[in-house]
Amino acid sequence: MQTQESNPDEFEQDLISIFQSFDRVPLGEWSNKRWTSEVKYAVKRVAEKRGYSVYASGIDLAKGGEWLYDLTCLEEEGV
Repeated sequence: MQTQESNPDEFEQDLISIFQSFDRVPLGEWSNKRWTSEVKYAVKRVAEKRGYSVYASGIDLAKGGEWLYDLTCLEEEGV
């Protein structure tokens, strides 16, 4: 099987860096709820830095609640 090399864009690279920092959290230190919240906040910070509107439940300052997914980032025009 041939694999294709992936070249993450800047958005993805920012997320990879943040998620690698999660490796320093000792196993069992965070509950599942905390882990989910930390991931949502990380994605929210990166997305808003790039101009996206973020919709998610369970985190402060999101633009609104989640839709089909736990977190949605939208590029909105005229907002």
